[in-house]
Amino acid sequence: MKLLQSELYLGMMELSLLDKIKRLVIVALVTDDILMETLVLKGGNALSIAYGVGNRGSVDLDFSMEQDFADVHQTVQTIATNLAETFAAHQLHAFDVKVEEKPGTMPVALRSFWGGYRIKFKVADAAILARYGHDPKQLQRASLELGTAEFRSKSFSVDISRYEYCGHKVAHELDGLTYYVYPPQLLVFEKVRAICQQMPEYVPIVPTHHPRARARDFYDIHSLMEGFDIDVESAESQDVLRQVFAAKKVPIEFLEQLATTQHYHEVDFPAVRSTVTDPSSTQPFAFYFDYVVSRFGQLLR
Repeated sequence: MKLLQSELYLGMMELSLLDKIKRLVIVALVTDDILMETLVLKGGNALSIAYGVGNRGSVDLDFSMEQDFADVHQTVQTIATNLAETFAAHQLHAFDVKVEEKPGTMPVALRSFWGGYRIKFKVADAAILARYGHDPKQLQRASLELGTAEFRSKSFSVDISRYEYCGHKVAHELDGLTYYVYPPQLLVFEKVRAICQQMPEYVPIVPTHHPRARARDFYDIHSLMEGFDIDVESAESQDVLRQVFAAKKVPIEFLEQLATTQHYHEVDFPAVRSTVTDPSSTQPFAFYFDYVVSRFGQLLR
């Protein structure tokens, strides 16, 4: 579906630069019909962009897909071309586009369910391009810094996770173009799984995985559960939860260990508070932790 560039511009001109770039990236990706059907937006930006809720900023975009790209080389070319054309229509220059496989070295045993891609690129405005466009190295150095006050980078990133459960994906529109997004229930279930993936017992399953504190997931789960009518008790919902866990071979029994993980994740909460629009509105981490444990810790017993 095509959209008049002037209409797209009017719809984005009031956004912050970072929010504008996020939306332009989505538009660039779903301009291609195959990518539109393949990629499903998730994470914090699914909350803010698709559902218009949430007060915690997320810098990069995250997508899932059920399988892998049929032709990775052709997909990379399509992404680079679409980014350049979409950004150019908004007086921005997307360049130095790189698509790398994650992890870089993939053990054979993990290839059927693990990994994905990271798209990274730089952005310059018309003035920077006019001044340094003749010198690629200078253009890279002069590219725009993107991000939040706490985290700024010369590159914008898009993470794509392969072999995910993408059932019940929901169609939304952005500037006249269709894109798919996780429903709120699936956003919650994947965040619960992500918490369980940080347990030391998961490392033998995926040795390339490096556990890290994920206080933000506890905060986001609370926001989602309180903002939407999300069923976790029915047999159908619990079947979905099991499929989300199975996609990355996470034992569903890990839910019973949630209550033991508070101190591991709590150290990350100050960083989460710094990304909230109004940090004074947040509760102590124990509030969000207890909320998640009470709803999922004994769910499948």
